[in-house]
Amino acid sequence: TWGVLFNGQKNLEEVRRFGREHGFLETRLRQKAWCLLLGLDVRKVEKENWVQDSLDGVIRDQIIKDVLRSLNTLSLFEHSPEYTDKHRNDLYDILFSLFSRQRYMTYYQVPFPLSMSNEKGYHDISTICLTLFGRNIGFFAAEKLSLLVFHDYLTCPFSDVVNPIMQKVSDVLLEADPEVAEVIRECYDVMPFFTIPWILTWFSHNFSDIERIFDFWDFLLSSPPSTIIYICAALILEFRETIVGIRADDRLGEVQTLFQSVDEKILQIEMPEFFANVRRLSEIIPVERLQLHEDERLKRLVICQPQFLMDRKSEEVEHKHKAKHSARQGIIKFAYNAARIVATVGFAVVSQPFIGELFVS
Repeated sequence: TWGVLFNGQKNLEEVRRFGREHGFLETRLRQKAWCLLLGLDVRKVEKENWVQDSLDGVIRDQIIKDVLRSLNTLSLFEHSPEYTDKHRNDLYDILFSLFSRQRYMTYYQVPFPLSMSNEKGYHDISTICLTLFGRNIGFFAAEKLSLLVFHDYLTCPFSDVVNPIMQKVSDVLLEADPEVAEVIRECYDVMPFFTIPWILTWFSHNFSDIERIFDFWDFLLSSPPSTIIYICAALILEFRETIVGIRADDRLGEVQTLFQSVDEKILQIEMPEFFANVRRLSEIIPVERLQLHEDERLKRLVICQPQFLMDRKSEEVEHKHKAKHSARQGIIKFAYNAARIVATVGFAVVSQPFIGELFVS
């Protein structure tokens, strides 16, 4: 895989296979692999001036609030206040620039019950990119992810994109382990709402160990988009014995407590075995059985990752063309209106004596 990545032989399928089976193991390999999987050409963007700040109002205020409380949960930043402050400043620039450049996107903030921790925003995603790549390439990685992976969460109503995924997690649980599925259904009325931050941030909001987050992202970036369904279900099933052993009279409170402390428990899980369970789950309950293709909101999740990324690139290009067309039409309309005004004023000036004569007569 090192040869594939560093000798220019871009065998994408081999890189994806390696990422699913082993992860990318260390920083340099991970940087190369993620750039390849995201279609990010570092040479083209490393000198680009990307910093912008044209935001105001609610989005700007929310980003400021989120960045101020960001990084506190990552163990990497626990004992380095100066390092944390620098990262926060970089995070401001990344988020302000991203949402200034992509004005049609909405910085997502999803309200949760107070017992389910605070709100989750795109700053969690951007933090991971910043931590792995640094400020400059970190911005472009965060922007690529917003266009290719998290696009629907940033452009569609929450209920249209996240609720259906949670429903499919429930469907997988029901087929894989009806007993666990029944406990979750009793607590959350069908959909496991505690998986929302898992889906929206790819677990970056929930885990404090950056290497664990990298492990999850290696696997998810190397896998088809539908994998988020299976990985959520597999993580729930990791706690099967605890879940089925909870007393019926306090299930909701116990289940909430269990998944609020998932950060501590994830460190006890052997990652190679866990990801093997995710792959096995997707083989036992193949994506075709979930009938994702029948739901317009979920069609994206049945397209394999390379095609998924190409489709997103096409959409990105299409959006740029639409923006250019809109700007061009705006210029034409402005010129037309300006010409009409000039013509009208000119006519009024030329005709003024004649109009005066009419009134006098």
